[in-house]
Amino acid sequence: MCDMKFFQRYHLQRHTLTHTGVKPYACSMCHMRFFQRCHLQRHSLTHTGVKPFACTMCDMRFFQRYHLQRHSITHTGVKPYACSMCDMRFFHRYHLQRHSLTHTGVKPYACNMCDMRFFQRYHLQRHSLTHTGVKPYACSMCDMRFFQRYHLQRHSLTHTGVKPYACSMCDMRFFQRYHLERHSLTHTGEKPFACDMCDMRFIQRYHLERHKRVHSGEKPYQCERCQQVRRRALVGVLICSCRYVLTCLFLCFFCFVLSLLSKLVSAAQMFVCFYDG
Repeated sequence: MCDMKFFQRYHLQRHTLTHTGVKPYACSMCHMRFFQRCHLQRHSLTHTGVKPFACTMCDMRFFQRYHLQRHSITHTGVKPYACSMCDMRFFHRYHLQRHSLTHTGVKPYACNMCDMRFFQRYHLQRHSLTHTGVKPYACSMCDMRFFQRYHLQRHSLTHTGVKPYACSMCDMRFFQRYHLERHSLTHTGEKPFACDMCDMRFIQRYHLERHKRVHSGEKPYQCERCQQVRRRALVGVLICSCRYVLTCLFLCFFCFVLSLLSKLVSAAQMFVCFYDG
């Protein structure tokens, strides 16, 4: 059925099952089935919670010896898998293979409900939740729910008040690493976002997008009363008790009417909160 050859008859018999599709070893606690007994035994540990393989350098324990061996490399600092197209190195071959896709541009995981494609299966699975509307991660301190665990963990900090990301050049602290990285640019003077139509550069992408309206002539903000339009309109935000943006405010400089920005911009326009607690 294929060109594979084996030293032992048992290995041949075991391999043959992969052609027939027969999985003779069934788990008694769930519907999973396996080609090999050792795979069933390994899987059974996930039901008992027993992790027999312990790291000698930290408290981590694992279901499989392979996972322990893979983890141990993180203590040595050795990254044996090197990318042939850049200077990146990785602890695991899988991480290198996944990284290599960023050079080829190939996104093998396609969403069957829209045109989005992804480098990783996990990113596709995470994205799929946005179609179902299911937010499996619930905050235990308020009614907020999230698509991703990371977003829940990040949100939880707003309840505790802990800002774990500290600037090394001033006293500012932040809830999110991204906010710290963005703030750090104000110290270095670096402006990574460049306008492709003039020489202007900006610290934040949002400021670049706002600037581009000068070139395009786009004026997305229109007053409900006088119908005047402007390029810039954001003058404040309304914040709920958990520090999430409720809505943005628009001040018309022609008739001085204060309106809800949510009524005045297209659905594609992003609302940006400048508040970090």
